[in-house]
Amino acid sequence: MPAHIANIKAQAARAGRAVRTVINPVIVSRDTEREANAYADAISRNAIKGAFGGFDSDAHAWRGRLDASHKQGLGLGGNIEIVGTPEQVVEQLAALKKAGIDGVQLGFYDFLPDLEYFGERILPLLKQAGLRL
Repeated sequence: MPAHIANIKAQAARAGRAVRTVINPVIVSRDTEREANAYADAISRNAIKGAFGGFDSDAHAWRGRLDASHKQGLGLGGNIEIVGTPEQVVEQLAALKKAGIDGVQLGFYDFLPDLEYFGERILPLLKQAGLRL
């Protein structure tokens, strides 16, 4: 990814422009790695009912996408999937920053509860790490 980002920014510079790179990961996080992976697996199987105000997931549209950017080929959406504990999510976001990503547009499966979890469990860790999104 760093070489790809450098290439994008170099092309922009040759055109007299400066650009910032943004990626849109889908965040799947729970207190334990086992819980996070089980939740991600359930999403990819479209086995979680009641999310989206009673509508089923559109994760089936992504099923089978096996490129390296999609963890275990789950196909949850976004450019990449970040699955893990809050600490693992922070590590993965820090790795994206180190790779040259300037910002993220976060996505979640069941947006409101997953966003609340992010705010309560992950955001404080990001602040402790001095990582700005």
